Parts: sequence; C-alpha cells; structure tokens
Amino acid sequence: MACERPNILVVADDHRERWRIAATIADAGFSVRAAADPGSALRAFAHQDVAAIVLAPQSEDCGRLVRQARLCRPGLPIILVPAPAAMPPAEAGGAAIVNRPLDPRRLLGSVFELVLQGERPDDARDRRDAELGIAAAQLACLDCRRTAAERSGSGGLARDLRRRIGEVQSTSRALFFAVAGG
Repeated sequence: MACERPNILVVADDHRERWRIAATIADAGFSVRAAADPGSALRAFAHQDVAAIVLAPQSEDCGRLVRQARLCRPGLPIILVPAPAAMPPAEAGGAAIVNRPLDPRRLLGSVFELVLQGERPDDARDRRDAELGIAAAQLACLDCRRTAAERSGSGGLARDLRRRIGEVQSTSRALFFAVAGG
C-alpha cells in the first residue's frame, strides 16, 4: 500500500506569504492546498481530507478564522500565524502559534508535531521523521540563499552557505539511515 502524504491547508490573504508558506511545507514532503480567504478554505474542507491548517491572515481577524475552522472540523490541528501587530486571540485555544517574522523551521516543527501527534505512531521514529523533513526544508532554503549569494557576487557568503549545506547534508544522511533502519 502506498503511503499517502498528509494534506495541509494554507490560508493566507497575502499572495507572497501564502506561496512561501505553501512551498516550505511542500518541500518538507506534505501535500499542500492554498486558499486566499475563509470561503475558499471552507470549500477545500468539503473537497479534501485535510490533516492540518495553517492560518496566516494579514488583514482578517484570526479569531474568526479559527472559529470557522473549528465549526467545520472540530479537533482539526491548527497553526496560527497572527498578523505582526495582532495578539493571539482567545479563540486560538489549542492552536499552535508561530509568530512573525516567520521562521520556516518553527513552522515545519509545528506542522510535523501536530500532524504526527494525530497519528500516534512510534514517538522516536516520528521525531526522526520530523527532523528529516526539517533538514530537507533547510537544505532547500540554504541552496536558494547560496544561489542568490553567488549571483550577487557575495563569494564569502556563498562559501559559508556551501559549508552549512554540507553540515545539513551530513545530518540528513544520518537521520535517513536512522529512519530507514528504525
């Protein structure tokens, strides 16, 4: 039986942020559906099994979005990325909060934790799987930064990034063999 990738729904009204969050999560091995508004998100719930939702509104009231998601799917894992000036709403009870500026490692850590928590398989293996996904996302980010540094003529930064990529690749290899063997 083939292993199906969990679907993560990303709801963000800012196009660039929605794309960045969706790409980060997809690079970590998840299937991603993106929505620009609560209406689109509710339609996505109706057509697809969603393992978790990431809410990152710039202009919408986070509390309203969380309430709508909870009404539609009680118990659904939610990761809330509140607007910079907004306080996390009282209705966010049970939602993981990832503050801005958005750190891809914290975001992915929350996604892996909530999605794997719902499945309840072996904790040690889950942790290694999550670390492997995070390492893959780090590699993608570091490689993009290295490419940009090389194009802009920042040789010193590009060398530092190549060194860091090598370190993350070594860690990834060790994690891969631990997951494959465990």
